[in-house]
Amino acid sequence: AHNLSQATGCDGSFTLTAAGHTPTDNFYGIFTASYTDTSPTAGVPGLTTKTQIVLQPKHRQAEFYNTSSGVTTSAASGAEGNVISSIDNGDWTEYDPYNLQGVSQIAMRVASSASGGTVEVHADSPTGPLVSTVTVPNTGGSFTTVSAPVTDPGGTHSLYFVFHGQGSNLFTFDNFTVS
Repeated sequence: AHNLSQATGCDGSFTLTAAGHTPTDNFYGIFTASYTDTSPTAGVPGLTTKTQIVLQPKHRQAEFYNTSSGVTTSAASGAEGNVISSIDNGDWTEYDPYNLQGVSQIAMRVASSASGGTVEVHADSPTGPLVSTVTVPNTGGSFTTVSAPVTDPGGTHSLYFVFHGQGSNLFTFDNFTVS
């Protein structure tokens, strides 16, 4: 965490910079807001409240998931960072929080030496509302970017990337970008 800027008052602006960070870092922003009112009664302290909002980057390394089922993280030649590997049918990774307002597409950098498969993106659980389905072809083992449209479920959600296909070690998942 780096305190980049601070403002006092009911409005203001801030700029989130990635200075000193690379695309392979687990980088995101945290916006903290607090408010204290003035008590109308002498000797009674004002009431204070505070909240934090996490701002995720558009481009995220797959290995920086919050929770997962069935996958491993490993190094891979040609990857941007580490990758999600040992992906079998029904495995998943979870990323939180994401608000998809204004997002129309999700792109994923993947590689497959097998038959490939699909990645279903669900909101809030591995079986929650379907947000997108991305098809992963056999890429001959080379990394490529595949994409699909996104349906905004409204609000802020955990995104679950659920992997499907025949066999084992379906493909390798490097990163994703929402745009």
